[in-house]
Order: sequence, then structure tokens, then C-alpha cells
Amino acid sequence: MMRKLNISYARQSFKRTETDSSVIWQKQLISEYAAKQGYRLDAHFDDIKSGNRTDRSGLLEVQRLINDEKVVSLTVYRIDRIYRNYRQSLEFFQLCAEKEIVLHSVEDGTFNFQKPEERLALQVLSATAENQREQSVQQRKMNNKRKFESGLPVNYEAPFGYRYKDHRFVLEPIEAQTVEFVFNSYISGQGYKKISGLTKTVPWVYRSPAQIKNIIINPKYYGDFTGIHGTLKNFLPAIVSQDLFEHAQAIRQRRAEDRRSTGTVKAYLRTKIICPYCSSKLTPHHNKSQKNSTAKYVCQKRLSGHYNDCLLKAVNLKTLEHHVQMSVIRLLSSPDEIRKLSDRVRHELSNRQAEQVQKGKSFSNFKQVKVDQLAKGEISVLEFKQWLDDHVNKLDRTVPDLKVNTAEVKKLLQVDMRVKQEIFDLVEKVHINTDGKPTDIRIKGLNKNILKFTGEETVL
Repeated sequence: MMRKLNISYARQSFKRTETDSSVIWQKQLISEYAAKQGYRLDAHFDDIKSGNRTDRSGLLEVQRLINDEKVVSLTVYRIDRIYRNYRQSLEFFQLCAEKEIVLHSVEDGTFNFQKPEERLALQVLSATAENQREQSVQQRKMNNKRKFESGLPVNYEAPFGYRYKDHRFVLEPIEAQTVEFVFNSYISGQGYKKISGLTKTVPWVYRSPAQIKNIIINPKYYGDFTGIHGTLKNFLPAIVSQDLFEHAQAIRQRRAEDRRSTGTVKAYLRTKIICPYCSSKLTPHHNKSQKNSTAKYVCQKRLSGHYNDCLLKAVNLKTLEHHVQMSVIRLLSSPDEIRKLSDRVRHELSNRQAEQVQKGKSFSNFKQVKVDQLAKGEISVLEFKQWLDDHVNKLDRTVPDLKVNTAEVKKLLQVDMRVKQEIFDLVEKVHINTDGKPTDIRIKGLNKNILKFTGEETVL
């Protein structure tokens, strides 16, 4: 049978300098404690993360070993090094109790989970730890604010290009030269990926495209240290000038605007066009990285298969949509259809006129009722005036013009963008030939190719 392990665990919330590590100090005290108690430690695990985090790799490994029943005891400096959350602590203690783990703490003593009084003591310690954590967080926030107001940074983690040494940030020569190279390359027109590839060569330090972007947008490189409490001006030794940094931001903003202006294609016939080769639907495609590129409709099968799975070549988006739009407009603009459309408009306006007349009659009748109530003293003059103002405002006395100009209707179909959207909404399916020209256009409510429409059926 395999011997069970005596393991230890240490944690600190924040990374400090190598010589000022709480984890190293805790590990030393734990080793001394184990030696005095007469047992040998077989493995040690540690983390540099908040006690409220559950994604700590060291603690996860401790829990895995306990679950696998490979552990006999766990030693920590203090109980709150495991968790500073009361609920999470109780869950961990329950696991230790189930696996019969003995918990040693340099500061808090030894706990046997089989004894009720010791389990209670652990619960009290866990509740205290959570309260201390909340107080510690508030205290740390206040201390950080005071530090920042006195001209000191909140943390001393140096960005790429710097090192923190002797209580100040100093340049790391090769990294600083790489930062300067990145900025100069960017303002000369290179993109993140291109610059990233260039940093693979000597003497630069390689940076990924994402890291190149982070360098470009970081104001620390012209000397300003920005934190949640504000900005410390000229706090770090500058690698680039502020003018150069702002020039890079202007270029970045302009490139973003260029991408936005060319990146969105309005495709009215999305999923409505049928491929003549494979019967798949065509999808809009636009090469955003290529300036002034033309939007196309491409077969979905061809696009998903990296241009090898379908013979259909890309079809010019605007040309095809214009052809379809004009075909629908010719149908709707035919004398017969214009007449039918005009009749529908007249009918609608006539209904509106009748409704308006009825509203006027109802208002007159109700007004007489209110006058009688006023005469009998059932309502005051102020109430009558208020009612009258409300209803007069709601009453539209304009009579719709029943004249419909067929030429204006035809013009509206061609130029009004709102109507343009409605026209494409009518389209149900478009078949094209191998040259990308429409051969069959179907619209909703009319099961017939409108390219061969004879005018016998009504569309509207």
C-alpha cells in the first residue's frame, strides 16, 4: 500500500519582489514547524492569488491529492491561507473531514476533524478570516489611494521595457529599443502582424500581435503612469515622446474608421440567391483588409471550402441587386400595377376620410353633453375648458387628398430608400446563371418568374 503524503500549502495575494516574498517566508516557517512536530513534508504547493479565488493551481492540486486519498496531513502558516471565504472554507473542511485529513497551522494549531470542538474552532477561524479579508480590502484601497496621492505607484509591476529597481523604474535596454522600434514601424505604416514578425529578428525581443497592440496604446511609454486613481505625469523614463505616442493613436483611430467604413456591406438579397451549380445559397463577402475592394455574393459551399468546392465565381453584389431591383420595379411600375396600387391608396385614403367625419360627429355629440353638464353645475368651467382643449388637440380636422399621381408613385419606387428595402423584402428567391445574371426572380404571393411576367396576375 502506498504511503500517504504530508503536504504543505502557502499563499500570498500579490506578487512582490523576489527578496520580499511572503510565500518563501511561509514555506520556511512551515518547514521549521514540521521538523519540531517530528514529521517530514513530502510536497509543497503555493499560489500568488487572492484567497477569494477558486482557480488557484496550487490549491487545486492539493484538493486533487486529497480527493485521491493520497494525503494524511496538510500544513499551512495560517488557516486563512487556504480560503478567506467562509462558505468555501466550510466546503474544504468537509472534504478534509471525509478523507480524515489532519490540518496543521503554524499560527492556529493542529485540528482533528473527528473532534466536534475542533471543527467548531475552525468555523470560527474561517468566519474571522472572511471578516478580516473584507477589512483588509477596504484598508488596502485607502492605502493605495494615499500612496497614489503622495506620488507613488500602487503596484510595482514593470511593463515591458522597464524593471523596478531600488524603488524606481529603470529602462531595460533591449526591451526599450524594441518598444521604440514598434512605434517607429507602426507610424511608418506597418500593422500589428507585420511588426510582430519583424521582432523575431535580432536584436529585438519577440512580441505577439496582441502585445504589439498593447505597446502602441500604453501611455507609460512616454512617461505617464496611469492607474485607477489617476495619472502620475512623467513618472517613468520615457521611451518615446508624447508627440510620437499621440501620432500613433491618431493613426490607430484612422485605421479603425477606415475598417468601419469598408467593413459593413448592406446585402439586401442575403440567403435569397441560389447557386446554379450546387443549389447552395449565396452569401455576401467583402475583403475588409483590401482597401476599395468590391463586395461580392459568393456560394456558401465555395467560401466554406476555401474556394475549391464550387465552380461559381464571385458575383458583383451591387450589379446583381440593381438588376433584381429594376426587375421588380418594372413589374410594379407597369400601367396595370400602378393603377391597382393607385386604387388601393385611394381606398385607404377614403377610409381615413370616413373615420375623420365620424370622429367629428362624435365630438359634436359629446360636446353638447358637456355643455349640458356645465349648465347644470355638474362640472366647473375649468374642467370643461380642460376637456375641450384635450379633445380639440386630438381631433385632426384635415381631410386627406384623394388625388394619386401615378408618375409620383413610379418615381417613389425608384428613389426612396425606405421603399427600396420594401422592394427587396418582396423578393423570395433569385436563380442566376453561371455568369451571375438573374434567370428566375420570385416574389412573395406570386408563384411565377417575374422576368417572364405577362401582367395577367395581380401582385399587390
